[in-house]
Amino acid sequence: MSKAHPQIDRLNRLRRRLCWESPVLAPGLAALQVRETKLRPTAAVSGRGVLYANVDFFAAKKDSEANFVILHELMHVLLRHHERLSGRIHFIWNIAADLVINEAIPALGLNEMTKSEIVTVPKDALWRERDTPWIPAGLTVEAVYDHLMQKAEEEIQKLQGEAPGAGCGVVE
Repeated sequence: MSKAHPQIDRLNRLRRRLCWESPVLAPGLAALQVRETKLRPTAAVSGRGVLYANVDFFAAKKDSEANFVILHELMHVLLRHHERLSGRIHFIWNIAADLVINEAIPALGLNEMTKSEIVTVPKDALWRERDTPWIPAGLTVEAVYDHLMQKAEEEIQKLQGEAPGAGCGVVE
């Protein structure tokens, strides 16, 4: 059996500490399995609770940022985002879910409970206020998805109206 990458060991250590710091999330955190991947640039999680971690991505993160990402991936599982996709466009659904989760994690109050900065939002995380300020706060993933789809449709309509030859195209 091969030895785990040092970053995977680190993530498992951080995951165990988060269990102690957040008893409410401890069952989910304890069940989370961390595996190394090079197939994703950051991290991903399966509906069965396997966190796929790109070790190069995590090597560049402080512990508090890595904790944020661990919690972020866990929230996808706890909120059953895999089951709620329901024929939606996966890429846009994932952006909607990320926006909702990233706003919810600071609201958990872990820093206040531990009186330390155990969780910090990475600078490269999607953030509703900065990246999609036109989406109201506090919405469900489904509602955020609808806002993203509406915005995409508006942008496509603008392109169709501005593009040379707009209105030309395939007809039956």
